[in-house]
Amino acid sequence: MSRYIEADHLKKSVEGLQDCYNGFSDTYDKACIIGLIDEEPTVDVVQVVRCSDCRFSSNDAEYCDYHRTPTTENRFCSDGRKRA
Repeated sequence: MSRYIEADHLKKSVEGLQDCYNGFSDTYDKACIIGLIDEEPTVDVVQVVRCSDCRFSSNDAEYCDYHRTPTTENRFCSDGRKRA
């Protein structure tokens, strides 16, 4: 399962490694970065389902059967459900 993290916070953590750990081997640096990624807190996200991939839209994604409204290919909403 994917885990979503705060990328800007991680970048700052990695930049801090350069100042603190100069001279370490590439292998150790990779281990530090992987450890930072593992420790990074997750963020709360909602998966987006575009109308063109939604089971509620018509095959041409021009009409939403759920909301009973016209739609466009790139539009999305919180009620979207991915087609099987």
